[in-house]
Amino acid sequence: MNDLLSEYIDGGDTFNIMDKISVIDSYGSPVTAWTQGAPFKADLQEDTTIQTRIGEKLGVTSVYTVTTRKNINLAPLTVFRRKSDGRTFRVTSERKKVPGSAKIDMALFTAEDYTITGDVNGG
Repeated sequence: MNDLLSEYIDGGDTFNIMDKISVIDSYGSPVTAWTQGAPFKADLQEDTTIQTRIGEKLGVTSVYTVTTRKNINLAPLTVFRRKSDGRTFRVTSERKKVPGSAKIDMALFTAEDYTITGDVNGG
C-alpha cells in the first residue's frame, strides 16, 4: 500500500508555496507581492460532491483535496501554485488526521481556487 501511495503522490504535480513579501512600488509605497517558495509534490482532486456543486452555484469557489507527504506543512491560508499551468490555490483546512497506526506517509488538506496580484517571479 505504501508503494502505491508513493507512486500516487510522486506522480502528482509539482507545486510551489507562494511567499508573501513587501516591495516598494514606483511611488515609493510598500505593496504586497508574491515570490515562489519551496517546491513540493502533491495530487490535487476537485471535490465533486453534490454539496460542493450547490455551494458553487451560490458563489463558493471550487473545493479541492490536496494529498501530499506528512513532511509538507500547509497551514490554513497557505497559498501555492501549480507549476504546470500557473493556477493558484489557497489551503482552507488544518491537516486532516491519518491514524497513527496507519504508518502511511500521507497528509490531506482542502484548498480553493485563489487569485494573487503583484506576482514577482513567477507564472
